[in-house]
Amino acid sequence: MVGYTPDGAFADYVAVSPALIVPKPANLSFMDAAAVPVAAQTAWQASFTHAKLRKGQSVLIHGAAGAIGAYAVQLAHQAGAKVIVTAYHRPHQRR
Repeated sequence: MVGYTPDGAFADYVAVSPALIVPKPANLSFMDAAAVPVAAQTAWQASFTHAKLRKGQSVLIHGAAGAIGAYAVQLAHQAGAKVIVTAYHRPHQRR
């Protein structure tokens, strides 16, 4: 994530610190790999920056099957929180 400033993500070219660069996993497309930081950072900010989630706390994550929810579950679990989730499953509709 290089930001959304005029000289950031919308620029044709950017210079970034080597510390911000990681190899793209071979099993991900470029589009999928580009989406990872957005969903993961949103989950991180919601869980730790805003909610201040800490080890030993409980967290309820709605929409755990979605992109942001899936990251939130993993991050909260890694932080040592008790994770409770909801996920919506739409049954296959017959025509």
